[in-house]
Amino acid sequence: MNALDPRTPPRSALVVDDDDFVRGAIAQILKRLGVAEVRTADNGLQARDSLENEGPTELIVCDLMMPDSDGIELMGQVQRLCPQGRVVLVSSSGPKLLRSARELAEHQGIEVLGVLGKPVRQAELAALLGQAPAARSVPAPSAAPAPRPPPPWDESQLSAALQAGEFLIDVQPQLCLHTRRVVGVEALVRWHSPLFGQLPPDRFLPELERAGLMEQLTDLVLRQAIDCCAAWLRQGLDLRVAVNISPGCLGDRRLPSRIHDLADAAGIDVSRVVVEVTENGLLQESSTPLEVLTRLRLHGMEVSMDDYGTGYSSLERLQRIAFSELKIDRRFVSAAVADAEARGIVESSLSLAQRLGLHTVAEGVETSGDIALMAELGCDSVQGYCVSRPMAPALLPAWMAAQGLPSCLLREPPCPVAHQCVLARGLGPEF
Repeated sequence: MNALDPRTPPRSALVVDDDDFVRGAIAQILKRLGVAEVRTADNGLQARDSLENEGPTELIVCDLMMPDSDGIELMGQVQRLCPQGRVVLVSSSGPKLLRSARELAEHQGIEVLGVLGKPVRQAELAALLGQAPAARSVPAPSAAPAPRPPPPWDESQLSAALQAGEFLIDVQPQLCLHTRRVVGVEALVRWHSPLFGQLPPDRFLPELERAGLMEQLTDLVLRQAIDCCAAWLRQGLDLRVAVNISPGCLGDRRLPSRIHDLADAAGIDVSRVVVEVTENGLLQESSTPLEVLTRLRLHGMEVSMDDYGTGYSSLERLQRIAFSELKIDRRFVSAAVADAEARGIVESSLSLAQRLGLHTVAEGVETSGDIALMAELGCDSVQGYCVSRPMAPALLPAWMAAQGLPSCLLREPPCPVAHQCVLARGLGPEF
């Protein structure tokens, strides 16, 4: 959740609610929180007129259920009339409707600070605004200046960074719930820029894609991941390594042979490589991605459907493509303990995967409760901050030893990844 600067309340706000008492109460709360200008409107039509005639506002607190023009209709106008405004959604409706309304607003490019049920309480609204009303008289300490955001990258900058070796992988362990052993890692690329520090993938991958440089980055990530896998193998650690492949690279028929050559050069079996692809990356009309993924499986590599449940044709893709693994998206996994609907999605996904004989990985486990639930539902492996944050590859063996989480050591029977991994019973407090 994004928050406003706790030292600076919004200067202006618009409260939209058809109930006179509720509208007035929210306006008074905002004034107590230091908002200088508070306007009000009875419904979405009045709110639209206010924005058109009196100008935009920094904050909109909007009820969903209103006559004449409801909050959903107003959200369709906010991006045009108030592009810099932030929104708090209010309703006495259930959490499912509030969640749907928030997702719709965010899909339209609106920054939603949060959703509140009725009656609106000052402490809850203050929390969304990043404020602590009881302590507002105490001067806030001066904050360090925010890091300078990087400019849009051009092709020459990206190409130079690739040549300079500034793109490096971190790895995030995957823990088997059946054996409680680390069975593999996911390779996650970072840009270590001399000017802007470490940048996450969403800050540079779109630009690399547009510049036509994703093939170079993919080769670099594959080489690093496979070399790390070989180094761990020499230390006696039997691990798989998963690499995300962009949709554009799935159109390259040479991809299976390139991965095979890299594995041969590193001295590892290609079966240790897991290729992860997202559902949305398979929406091309061309048959080439299907051909490439099929050939990857023929070459002995594992193929994982990543972010399962967020795409458009999940079942059809599972039927057409020889996947060996299903990764349940983090948004469902992290919500499943408290949200019955999210749990239902996870449970049905795991049941389907088990029927199809697919290994399952739950992404985004953040608490011991998340891990315990995934074990209860029969998930094979988990990945997330509750196991470990991503780390430099060289740190992995020491981290495993310190945590008492060995891999499938070569002197022991192989870990039953894939559908032989069954329910882990009696998870103790170590999770």
